[in-house]
This record gives sequence, structure tokens and C-alpha cells, in this order.
Amino acid sequence: AHYFEDEDVPVDILELGTVDFIEAGDPDHWFNLLDFLDNNDIKVEENYAYLQTQMDIDNFITYIIHCIYAGKMDWPGHNEAMWRPRTVDGKWRWIQFDMDQGLRAGVDSSYDMVNHVTNEEVLPHPLLTTLLKNNVFKNLFINTFADLINTSFLTEVEINHFTQMSDELEPYIPEFFDRWGFEFDWEENKILALDQIENRRDQRIAQVIDNFGLSGGSQITMMTDSSKGNIAINNLVINNETIGVLDPENWNGTFFNDLPVRIRAIPKPGYRFIRWESSSKIDQAEQDITIILDKDISLKAIFEVEAE
Repeated sequence: AHYFEDEDVPVDILELGTVDFIEAGDPDHWFNLLDFLDNNDIKVEENYAYLQTQMDIDNFITYIIHCIYAGKMDWPGHNEAMWRPRTVDGKWRWIQFDMDQGLRAGVDSSYDMVNHVTNEEVLPHPLLTTLLKNNVFKNLFINTFADLINTSFLTEVEINHFTQMSDELEPYIPEFFDRWGFEFDWEENKILALDQIENRRDQRIAQVIDNFGLSGGSQITMMTDSSKGNIAINNLVINNETIGVLDPENWNGTFFNDLPVRIRAIPKPGYRFIRWESSSKIDQAEQDITIILDKDISLKAIFEVEAE
């Protein structure tokens, strides 16, 4: 992400998720945030609304999920950093770095990372466990996890990304060995990494279900004529610009049961939404619907030319 292009904006940068290392600015605003959370019930709507003015909730959720999914086992409490612009409306955002734990040899890819950061007896992330007490945040966290496993964390997307990066690095591996005196089998380690990538999506889905006490996950199939409109689910718009979407006219994703999932029909200019056709009982005429899954469903959005 890029912020404040061509602007000289002072920032606070804290490392390790505490104030062990102050890279820039000072920790005063961070301490004030922690003090607020210590003294106010985050389940209260007004308190959660205030928190949203102090930190970028979506950024924090994406950061946490990325750490979980990638298997960042030497975290939290280590290798965590965040920053904020020192402005009146400056919000905390998180910085990702030092991800070598995820695909290294000897790492157990089946290790339950969701339990790792949510269980008070393991290595909980204190800010995450506090925010999970708020149901709005918890639903957003779980639904964002679903959004990512259906796009950026799709196995085929990860394999393509890994292959692209390993092909780019391959010509430099002999020089790397000579410079640092390492001796390991590059090809064997690639195979180990790919094996972890191929297995971890199903493992993380199962870990979310288990740790949040959900009844399971369900498949949603969504169909439409993409020349007339698209469908959005949670924070995803199902179109050719979304990572991992191969066919926006007949798309399938895995989403978690027992919590509200928002689905919207988005007509293109010159068209209007008419109705849903579905395998489940829904309000067919409502353009914006919310469902709670307990089984696989299919939905088709019907659009027509808008009358002049």
C-alpha cells in the first residue's frame, strides 16, 4: 500500500506490537488506545465505533489472517509492527515482515494457528482476543477469512505465486550458497514448500470451524450474465478483476456456516436487477440479501435492460 504520496507526513512506527522498539514518533497514542480497551467494554456499540476511528479494522483483520494462514509461528509478541500518521484522524495500520516460518523445512503445516492466537493458554494476540468479544468484529473476521480463502489464498493462486517467485530466484541460488556457506537441496525444499501450500487451505478452514465452534462450511454457487451485472459477497465483487476468479458467470466459493453472509446484485449501467433464482428460500426480489448458511446453495442474479 502507498500513502501520502509526495507529502511529508510525520508518523509513529512501533515494532513488536508493543513499544520495545520505537522506529519513529512515540507510543503515546498507542498507550491511549490500550488504556481505552482496558477501561471500556468493546461489546458496546459506541465503544467499538470509537475504536474504528483509532485503528484500521480491515487492515488489522487482513494482517492477522495473513499471519495465521501463512503459519507465522514466532508471532505474536515478536515480528509485529504498526504505524499511524501523526494527524488528528490518523489510524493504526499493521506492517507485515519476517515470514520465514511459514514454508521452511521442519515446520508442521497442520499446526493450529487459529488456536495459537485465540487460545489464552497458548500465545494469544491480546488485541485480537479483546476485539473478538464484539460480535460485529468476530463476524467480520470470519467472513474476511472466507473472502481470502476464496481468492488470494486459493491453492492454485498460491502455487502460481510461489512458482513465479522461485523461478525468479533460481538463477541466484548458487551465488547465495557460495556467499553464505549454506548447503541444502533447493529442489527438495521447493517440493516441501509446495506440499505445505497444497494442504494448508483445507487445514485452515477446519481450524476456523473448530476454534469458533461453527457447524461447518458450505459451498455457494453464483451465476449471472456478467455483461449485464455482477454479484458481490461479503467484501468480494465476483468479476474478472478479483484474484482467483476464473469465470464470474459461474463461480463457486466456500463460506462458513452460522453467521450472516451478505450477497448483492450489482447491475451494470443500462441494466436493472429483476430477481434471484435460488435453490434455497430467499427473498427473490430483494437486490441486497443476507443469508445464514447451513447447507450448499446456488444463486442466479437476473438482470434486464433498464427502461428508458
